[in-house]
Amino acid sequence: QKIPEEIKTGKVVVIYEDENGKVLKREESVGNVGQNYKVEIEEIDGYELVGKPEKTEGKYIDGTIEIKVKFKKIVVSPATKGTIVVKYLDEEGNVIMEDTIKEGTPGEDFYIKLPEIDGYKIIGDDTIKAQFVDGKLVFNAIYEKIEECKEDNIPDTGDINIVSIAIIFIFSIYTIFRKINIKQI
Repeated sequence: QKIPEEIKTGKVVVIYEDENGKVLKREESVGNVGQNYKVEIEEIDGYELVGKPEKTEGKYIDGTIEIKVKFKKIVVSPATKGTIVVKYLDEEGNVIMEDTIKEGTPGEDFYIKLPEIDGYKIIGDDTIKAQFVDGKLVFNAIYEKIEECKEDNIPDTGDINIVSIAIIFIFSIYTIFRKINIKQI
């Protein structure tokens, strides 16, 4: 009678490590010596694979095959912000209104209709259209001072009407008295 041969088995151990050697995950598989194995490398949240691990395919051996898979921690930079500043200036560069400051994500659209400012008119377009960038954008909205008429130079039509009415009244009274005087003579 024949004694059955002992079937030998082997082991594949996959060790997922960070760049400092800290074990993130460990997997093991067992198979018969000579049997094929294939390791599928899994992703780990918050980490990215560094390089390509060796021995991910082969045959089980009498013993243990160790596969080290290196990962690097993904450093998430804080969300960048862009700033757009709109300055309101006269033609000499003097500030005529408080700046408008807006923040947004780079690539995001920005739109503003320039406000009307008493005593000034906008030179050029009355809107600003742009996109936020990583950093700061400054737009100068230039306004022209409107020359206003001075009240001293404009006749007050109310005064003219009162003077006209007074002259007509006096002339009418003069005419009436004159007629009365002519009849009495």
